[in-house]
Amino acid sequence: MVDIKLVDRIRKSRGISKMEFYKLIGMSSTGYNQMFENNSMKIATLERIAEVLNVSATDLLAESVVSEPLENYSKDGLSHADLVRENLFLLKESNKLKDEIIKLQKEIASLKEGAPAAKKNKNN
Repeated sequence: MVDIKLVDRIRKSRGISKMEFYKLIGMSSTGYNQMFENNSMKIATLERIAEVLNVSATDLLAESVVSEPLENYSKDGLSHADLVRENLFLLKESNKLKDEIIKLQKEIASLKEGAPAAKKNKNN
């Protein structure tokens, strides 16, 4: 979940007032605060907030995961945001590979089912 304090810090650094920010993201102040209180932010809202703040949604999520700002966090020369981006990329790639494996398994099963019929046709 995105940290409301992080969003406020970035918003202030961009010189955007709260009221202007609520208008830009298309929410009321009550709806905005309830969203954070209930941990009910939708992906589309996250993307809109990131767009308004001119940051990536991944960076908002990544920086919210650590208790200190990303610029102060580094492991093996990679920031936490870099590691999160890499993990998201790898997850997407693994899902693509999984889908490809399932597709190939179905093709193999289909070929195995058709193989006896093909042999019978050759023998006739």
